[in-house]
Amino acid sequence: MYDNTIRSGGKCLTTTGYNSGSYVMIHDCETAIPDATKWEIQSDGAIRNPKSELVLTASEDSWGVINLVVDKNIYASKQTWYASNITKPPVTTIVGYQGLCLLAFQSSVWLEFCVSYNIEQQWAIYPDGTIRPPKNQDGCLKYANAGEDVVRVGTCDGGAEERWRFQSDGTILHVMTRKVMDVKDATAILPEITVNNYNRRNTQIWFQV
Repeated sequence: MYDNTIRSGGKCLTTTGYNSGSYVMIHDCETAIPDATKWEIQSDGAIRNPKSELVLTASEDSWGVINLVVDKNIYASKQTWYASNITKPPVTTIVGYQGLCLLAFQSSVWLEFCVSYNIEQQWAIYPDGTIRPPKNQDGCLKYANAGEDVVRVGTCDGGAEERWRFQSDGTILHVMTRKVMDVKDATAILPEITVNNYNRRNTQIWFQV
């Protein structure tokens, strides 16, 4: 809206407080505290409350219930929002270095010769910035830098490790580290995937087909 509110059924999206973890709900616009109903939609997909400087976050409680809260922006997939009528993610093949295809088998990810209709070379691209194997859409492409320094498929948890952004220059940005997807060792028989600082190498260029 022109007044920086987000409305549904004539009511306003409203934060109950300005601290991390404060719940967000739908409230009557006229009686709500004005600052609690103001939101800024950021270019990276975050929705920010200016008063608290916190962003809208999907938070799962101990019962498995997803609640909306405000929290510090850690660039997690659970903090990414886009207005769209499309609820089914597009499925694509991701092609990289030397025309090889990105492939997932269980948790491992590598490049391999492209094979038509190979489901292990297909990826569902979600609007929250996650990239998922179609046959296991509870699994997300992740880079955690936890000793191995490689990209793997792990259980989606809404964290920052699983958020990616396809960029206009052909790179795939890992939003948390601000590095781009890259081939770890281009001479390997089955090259694994990592992230690196952008340096214009052709191992960092990807496209969807």
